[in-house]
This record gives sequence, structure tokens and C-alpha cells, in this order.
Amino acid sequence: LTKQVTSVWRRLLESSSFNACALSNLTVVKASSGSVTCRMSIQRNQLNRLDTLHGGLISSIIDVGGSLAIASKGYSAIGTPTNLSATFISSSKEKDVILIESECVKVDKAVAFSVVEIRDEAD
Repeated sequence: LTKQVTSVWRRLLESSSFNACALSNLTVVKASSGSVTCRMSIQRNQLNRLDTLHGGLISSIIDVGGSLAIASKGYSAIGTPTNLSATFISSSKEKDVILIESECVKVDKAVAFSVVEIRDEAD
């Protein structure tokens, strides 16, 4: 299943210049049905003016994580979020390594629901 989800991630990278530019260093670590873990080392170009991981990029990571969790349930046609919410508890800096743990909690006919947690790998 990890290979299947990695393949979906590669297709997303190839089809989106934004993902390719902003998230090319994100890798799929493991996947099971409804659950995906990714890893990413924070790079200089991913920081805001305070030298922490940019909030807009965090939203993109949440979007990608949720999409990959949905893909891990066997859905190849993943779409666009209708609602995205984030709570920021701490920050990440350049060279920090983050883990992105995503879970697809429900799939209906037209809508899927996912939860994504981003945390420092060292924690």
C-alpha cells in the first residue's frame, strides 16, 4: 500500500507546479488502509519572515496529507478540500524534521473526511 500511495504522491507532484516547488522534499514513510505517515525536512524556502514553517505551506501539507489518506483507502480520484482548519501549537524551523500523520476517518458518496497531525519527529 505504501507504494500505491507513493505513486499517487508522485502524480500529484507531476501535475502541480506548486507541490513540486513547495513540497518536493515530502516523502511517504508508510501507509495502511486509511492512514498515511509522511516525513519532511524543513528547508529555507519553506519559512516565513520569522524563520518558522510558513502557515500557508502548513495548509498545503494538510491538504496533501488528507488526500494521501483518502488515496490509501483505494480512491485514485482525490479532490479539493471543502473545509480546512488548523490549530498551531508550536513552530518548526529550518532543518527540523516533521512527521505528517494523516487519517481518512470517513468517506461518503461525494465527500471524504480526514484528520492530519503535523509534529516534530524529535518529539
